[in-house]
Amino acid sequence: MIVTKLFSRRWWYVTIFVILGVIFLARLGFWQIDRLQQRRVQNAVIVQRWDQDPYDLNQNGLPADVEPLGYRRIQVTGQFDYANQVALKNQNREVEPGVNLVAPLVLPNGQAILVARGWIPYADVDPAHWAQYNEKSDAITLVGLVQKSQ
Repeated sequence: MIVTKLFSRRWWYVTIFVILGVIFLARLGFWQIDRLQQRRVQNAVIVQRWDQDPYDLNQNGLPADVEPLGYRRIQVTGQFDYANQVALKNQNREVEPGVNLVAPLVLPNGQAILVARGWIPYADVDPAHWAQYNEKSDAITLVGLVQKSQ
């Protein structure tokens, strides 16, 4: 009796709507499974690149396309150019406001890369206070990750 009622002229649009809704939700389920597979492939690439030896930026130079270096550790030696250091504002850390310091690291060949040096509290946002966060030695060797500029 209920089945005949659902397919009656009075309820046909509700039945069509429910059938379309079930098809739509089933498609979303398959989409989620596809995204899971894509994420697993990406995670495998990340693990494989992370396990490689660090890419030596001083010996090999920075390639034009940094995409193959994504999620791979790099090693670089150079000197920070503190005179051209900048602060990225509005970088909150838990409940305390602050900034992230970004400084150019000048390589021996004269090229420079930007290095995110880290977060400092808002009380030290004045550039006069930044010197206390400078590295003590001239030449510094860093191991980190390369990220394409946004």
